[in-house]
Amino acid sequence: MTEKIEQVTKRLSEREKVSAIIWAVVGVTNTLSFLSMLIILPFALILTVLTLGIYGFLLGMTISSLISTFLFGAWGIYMAIVHFKKSKNVLAPKAGTVEAYEKSFIFEKSTGGVMISLLMAVLFGNVIHVLCALYDMLFVREYALDNKDALNAAVEATAEAQEEEVLA
Repeated sequence: MTEKIEQVTKRLSEREKVSAIIWAVVGVTNTLSFLSMLIILPFALILTVLTLGIYGFLLGMTISSLISTFLFGAWGIYMAIVHFKKSKNVLAPKAGTVEAYEKSFIFEKSTGGVMISLLMAVLFGNVIHVLCALYDMLFVREYALDNKDALNAAVEATAEAQEEEVLA
């Protein structure tokens, strides 16, 4: 591969790793929050049984927060795994790499969905997830699309290298 192509793939791989680390931190933080909320839930139940009214409302809020925190934690961990895999795959890209970044705006299983993350975060008011999705959209996806010619050249170079290995 030429120096420009190698530079683009390395930089995209680094951005994917940064995104994976950010998502992992957010996912683990949400998961730990979820576990700490599980400790609080029995006390909220006791207060609801003892006095109805405002505590019933608080219990409802606690349960909905518990569910959304769990879902955001799971989604963050999923996105971290996806981005760690992508950071490795980008170094030796295969056919369809650029198309995967084009489709990643909505959703594709192998790339996660930037829009899905963004909509979930806005819907549930999770500001950190909004920032993570914006990072993916503005710094990872846009970089890949801005350098799609170099990525396509890297795909061709990888395919040629694999053909040479098979023939050798």
